Amino acid sequence: MTSQAVEIRFARETEAALVSSILVEAATWVAGRGAPIWPIEQLSAGSIVADVAAGRLVLATAGAEAVGTARLTREDPECWPDAVPGAAVYVHRIAVRRTWAGRGLPRMILAWCEKRALELGCGYVRLDCDASRPTLCKLYEGLGFLFHSHRRVGQYTVARYERGVSGSAQGRCL
Repeated sequence: MTSQAVEIRFARETEAALVSSILVEAATWVAGRGAPIWPIEQLSAGSIVADVAAGRLVLATAGAEAVGTARLTREDPECWPDAVPGAAVYVHRIAVRRTWAGRGLPRMILAWCEKRALELGCGYVRLDCDASRPTLCKLYEGLGFLFHSHRRVGQYTVARYERGVSGSAQGRCL
């Protein structure tokens, strides 16, 4: 964990380039390790500005430094088409600056997403990853997510995970 205060909130439209820089840094680092995760062309500020404007991108800051991000949605028809509408929020593209690796930032971002889910009356926080990434699967399991199922999405098989929201009636999101 870190002793420096981290603020987590939805990114502002003027921060699309900051969010993009975090995503590109993470994707470039992972690709450099021989396991590309996201197409870089999908991560430019222009490519994500609509998600930022719609309030779907989360930004973690420490002081004036942007240190992490994630995408939070109310539905995920691609990976969770069989889910009950309104039962969960869905987290994608959790990314952390390399200088913040190992400081517990994914846990903080997911805790913030869980609070948002509770505010919406959702019973679950859900996420998924390429099933061929055991390290990522173990990370999510270590953060309290339970394996739900596998699903074929295009050329990939994703491992789907969920965690019940503490304090919720596990009903539908508002």
